[in-house]
Order: sequence, then structure tokens, then C-alpha cells
Amino acid sequence: MTLLEFIEYQQTIDSPLGNLARDILQDKGFPKDETEAQMITYLKHKNGFWGTLPLFEKMMIAYHQQRNEKGKRIKLSTQGNALTKEQWQFYKDYFPVDQVILVGKPNDIYKAYCLESIRKNALYFDLKSSLSLNKIKVLKEHAIQMGDATQKVTVKRAIELLTNCRYETPLKPNPEKFKELIEFLKMRIY
Repeated sequence: MTLLEFIEYQQTIDSPLGNLARDILQDKGFPKDETEAQMITYLKHKNGFWGTLPLFEKMMIAYHQQRNEKGKRIKLSTQGNALTKEQWQFYKDYFPVDQVILVGKPNDIYKAYCLESIRKNALYFDLKSSLSLNKIKVLKEHAIQMGDATQKVTVKRAIELLTNCRYETPLKPNPEKFKELIEFLKMRIY
């Protein structure tokens, strides 16, 4: 992910970094067709002028965190593939969620798709899989099968349904994955 792609992605998130990203992209003088070094120099100057330099520094830290230790970029386009540890950490920190699709009966929810409506992506959690959290996948929303056992709900309602579900089958949710999903969703309630 380039710096420009990162800023464009951040603008989709309702957060201080998202607000800064929107300001940057609306700035007619922003040199988006120039090198990354030129963009950073411009943004340091502009954010110093705007009084948002500490927030810009946080944005740059977040941008660099989406790279691994060797400076290679983490491939964030994972459509249908399991996430690496670094990708999951990035999505955990920056993936916006405004709705959740839950799959299963009221007494046995076994899948959750965390949706971000702007780019129409979804993080897929198989709650009963014994596999690690790295097996969480990113899908396009249109790939999700909607049927009688699916319901699209708000993030807050998804937390309520998941935590109040009795899971009345022999196979229970993976505790680690379930806890991670609930914490992930709680961070998305504004």
C-alpha cells in the first residue's frame, strides 16, 4: 500500500486520522502525483501550518506499521485468502465496520462478516473453526451468501446477539477467536 493509497483508505474511517485524510485529499495543493518523499515534505509543512502535526505523526506511524520489519509493504489485498499476522494487526487497527452479517440460528451463530460499506469489503470470522486468528479472511460483500439463516445488523446489535447466544450445539465457538471478534467489534462502536 502506497502512502496515497493509505491516505485514501483512512478517509473512509470515522476517526481523527480519517478526518485528517479527508483534509489532505481535499487540499488542492497536495502533490499526489509526486514522489512519496515530496508528499511527506509537503504534508509536514502543511500539518505544521494547520496545527495537526502530532496527528500527522500518528498517521505516519500507522502507515509504517502496515509494513513488515524489512520495510516491505504488507499486501493488504487478500480477497478470499487467510490473513498473515501483520495483515490481521493492520485490519484490527484500521478496518472500519458499520454493519455485521451473522450466520446461524438465534441459539447457534457460527459465522460473522464484519462489513465496511464504502469499499464493500468484509472480514470473515468462522467462529467455530479451531484454526488460528490468522485464518480470518477478507471478502467482497457481494460474495456473501444471504439466506434464511443470515441477518444484517448494526455493530452494537451484533455484539448483543453474539454474547447472548446460548450456542446449543456440541461444537462451541473457538474462545480465542470469539473474544477477538467481540473486542474488535467493541472498538468500532462510536
